[in-house]
Amino acid sequence: MNVIDGDQFAVPIPKQGIAPNEWRGKCLDLYSRAERTVSKTLEVAREVGLTSSIDHLAGNRLGELEAAIGRGAVPSKLKRGLNNAIAEWKEVEQNRFYLAHGIMRVSLDRERQWVLLIDARVYRSNEGTDYRWPLLEKEALDFMDRLQAAFENLSSRLGNLREHLTGAQQQAVAQRDQ
Repeated sequence: MNVIDGDQFAVPIPKQGIAPNEWRGKCLDLYSRAERTVSKTLEVAREVGLTSSIDHLAGNRLGELEAAIGRGAVPSKLKRGLNNAIAEWKEVEQNRFYLAHGIMRVSLDRERQWVLLIDARVYRSNEGTDYRWPLLEKEALDFMDRLQAAFENLSSRLGNLREHLTGAQQQAVAQRDQ
């Protein structure tokens, strides 16, 4: 197998598949969209007083949102759906650091399916540890499908929460003005 750095990827990909860098880009786009959706929801939560500030680090915002949901008067059915969507998202979110910070090496197997090795280094307590995420093309595409489904579920549930919070705020204002 020829191994090629992701920065120099020039191996022809079979017509039926997508290129590894395209796959990576689509996954990163889904992560970015989820961060935006979480941030929009936190903005609404701030407007209704469930949180006072929004962390400047996007990675901390999901935890902030969970805390706000726990503090708020959210119907149990909505809260259950949100908790399930957040748990599903966290499951796929743990691989974000590979795509955002990893070095991707690509090779083709005998069937001309790509094989990825994504290497990333993580520092904890000032000590670096190397991690590797090996993926066959089918596994990568399956992951992207799971990521897409988790994003759609999270986005839908957060949209419901924003509607609930906005509606509850409008009702409170209407009652106060009477």
